[in-house]
Amino acid sequence: MKRQAIILSTVWSAAAVVLFLVIFAGGGVEAFAGSSLKVALATAGYMVALIVQVTFTFRNRRRRRGGIVVRDELDDEVQKRASLAALSIVMAFIYVLGVVLWEVFREAGSIPVGWAYVVAISVIIVGSLAHAVATLLIHRSLYGDG
Repeated sequence: MKRQAIILSTVWSAAAVVLFLVIFAGGGVEAFAGSSLKVALATAGYMVALIVQVTFTFRNRRRRRGGIVVRDELDDEVQKRASLAALSIVMAFIYVLGVVLWEVFREAGSIPVGWAYVVAISVIIVGSLAHAVATLLIHRSLYGDG
């Protein structure tokens, strides 16, 4: 579980960097929305991270070593706590992002369409990254450094 969380936090961090660079380099969100190439690059970065996550999810579901299930009750507790932490972080992120967008674009009366993509993909990245990092932190607090 620890190895998986390290890999996933690395992969989702890379996806966040790719998303940030593709969207905000060279014109910002408005230019991003009008560029099929930029949208394709951002989507590709996201899809790679998603494929890695799905692969880990199904690969580790019922893996056994010597007839013994690898997961135990403590692993389930770590996942439960990490899921709750990730949900809380995502809810806070959505709220803060919504308020910031509202404040920035209140005078204009509408939010540019490119922000819909940014919000959608960033919520998934923040949630996935939050879960991986929370898993590492909770795992450490329950298991120690090992």
